[in-house]
Amino acid sequence: MIMHKGGLFAYLNTYSALEVDHRVSEGDKEAAKVFEDTGADVTEMFIEGARKAVEFARQKGVKVAILTDGSPSCGSTYVYDGNFTGKTIPGKGVTAELMEQNGIKVFSENQIEDAQDFLNNLEDSELESENSIR
Repeated sequence: MIMHKGGLFAYLNTYSALEVDHRVSEGDKEAAKVFEDTGADVTEMFIEGARKAVEFARQKGVKVAILTDGSPSCGSTYVYDGNFTGKTIPGKGVTAELMEQNGIKVFSENQIEDAQDFLNNLEDSELESENSIR
């Protein structure tokens, strides 16, 4: 068993989730990769799946998505740290991030009331816009 050399450290030479988040937001492609527990890089599969999900959502006019937190694809408030021990770190999955970049507001399954409030406010603002045009 290799101690303290897996997960974030093995790929990015850091244990800091904040540093990883900063690197991803700065466009560091290495920091945004997804790996299986075997070490296989599955980033492209996750990106392709995210693109398909966003394309479908846009075709249907989706404004809000509720995704399961924790996954490397759907996490909206946290993801697993890459050590395969169940430890989580703040961050977003590939699909959640791509949806937000495309104007789709993402909530976790624990934020359903927040999602409903967002939708209600969105509907109210759309009604106000329609009324002001008339």
